[in-house]
Amino acid sequence: MKKVLQFLAMPLIIALQITICCLLFAFGNGAGLTFMIPIALIIYMFLGGYAFSKIESKKIKILSAVFTAALLILSFVILFAVSGYNDSTGFIVPLISPFANSFSYMFVNFEIVEYLSLPYMIITAIGSAIPVLIILISSKIFNADNKKIKAALLVVMALICVIEIGFGIKGAVSLYEDSYVGEDGQLYNAYYDVNGNKYEDNADVPYYDTQGNVYYWTYDESIDPYSDENFLYCGELTDEQGNEYDIDKVYVNADGYIYIDEKDEMQLREDIPYEVDTEWSYMDKDGNIYASILSVSYMNDGTPYTGMGNEYRNK
Repeated sequence: MKKVLQFLAMPLIIALQITICCLLFAFGNGAGLTFMIPIALIIYMFLGGYAFSKIESKKIKILSAVFTAALLILSFVILFAVSGYNDSTGFIVPLISPFANSFSYMFVNFEIVEYLSLPYMIITAIGSAIPVLIILISSKIFNADNKKIKAALLVVMALICVIEIGFGIKGAVSLYEDSYVGEDGQLYNAYYDVNGNKYEDNADVPYYDTQGNVYYWTYDESIDPYSDENFLYCGELTDEQGNEYDIDKVYVNADGYIYIDEKDEMQLREDIPYEVDTEWSYMDKDGNIYASILSVSYMNDGTPYTGMGNEYRNK
């Protein structure tokens, strides 16, 4: 029985981390996500490292590590095989292995692989075994014969955890600054205008053109919500005099100001590579770059943002 428990030590430690991450996701009100990596590190380095250092049998250690790594990789293979190429996969990955998520995102940020592509999934699956490596290294530190070296390395481990906790706190603060607490106590994304002012409802966000005129995104309540017309209906832009403008004719320039193309003069850009996914794909006759207002939101500093391909806003 003792050998079985020793063999299951590492899988149980990983299971504990997954459980805590799931609880953070469920009850952390969004901010809990920012603490997944520091909590995982504490569990791997200290709880996992210490527990694994107490296992005397080298054979059991190797078998447990190999079994855990294989189990983690297999879990991601099954996850990707079942869920495939969809965004729900991206939410599940950090719950199982925050480090696999960070590891694969490093390749995405350096534009080596595309998000949720097959190479991304392979890298994520491989990265899922990182906790095994962390636990093994930590156990070696706990078993170090030289007390001074052991103490120094334990301090380094603690500092790493403290730094990660600091990043977690910074992330949580940033999340709260960019959100608001609803009546149900849950966090919801806040909205911003081009001046960086914060709003709880998109209907309250003013849109400005370069002449300083103010517009609001409105919806015609007379349209039957169950009609075919409503299916394609995205609202309209209304100025302070009550004039309405077709939302499909409204664009946002690189500085965040709107332009209403009433004469249908906007053209698609021809300088963007075919494989690039960006919403900044429109240009007026003077060469100014625009995106459809339907795809634009504002960051907390008022910068217009469209997600992927946002770098084409200024080029």
